[in-house]
Amino acid sequence: MDGYLKFIVLKILAKAPFSGYKLMQHIKQATGKKPSPGSIYPLLKSLKEKGLLMEKKKERSKIYTLTARGRRATREISDHHQKMAEAVQQNIRMIQNVMGDHDKGLAEIMNRVKKGTAPFGSLTQEFIQLRDALIEVSGKPLDSKQQDELRKLILTTIRQVKALAK
Repeated sequence: MDGYLKFIVLKILAKAPFSGYKLMQHIKQATGKKPSPGSIYPLLKSLKEKGLLMEKKKERSKIYTLTARGRRATREISDHHQKMAEAVQQNIRMIQNVMGDHDKGLAEIMNRVKKGTAPFGSLTQEFIQLRDALIEVSGKPLDSKQQDELRKLILTTIRQVKALAK
């Protein structure tokens, strides 16, 4: 998330002003990962020094708002991310044309990224951990008992997730 923290902060502040604390909560809700005060406050200070943000004191908090320059920078970054996402989507469509339309889920993930949202909302970190665990286990030699156990676990999980979606 570190590489996208600036972008996420600018996108959120483009919608409404927030204190640093509320901003951290909002980021956690949107991405599933809460940035530390040690990363958010230096970033806010840097963005303020660059003229992208202004702050107003409200009681004991500082409320951060985008400046006109900050809004322009947010649009430029959003446009760049949009172009990157479109290029990836185009590659996905090309692969689907060659291999068949097997992976509509990947296209949906890219649509969400293109819109500037976390692909799996507040559960994105858990999905990443699950993906990493599956990649790790698939790279190891498993005996037939382990394969059966893993298959049952995956199928049970799929059924339970689908039941939640109903």
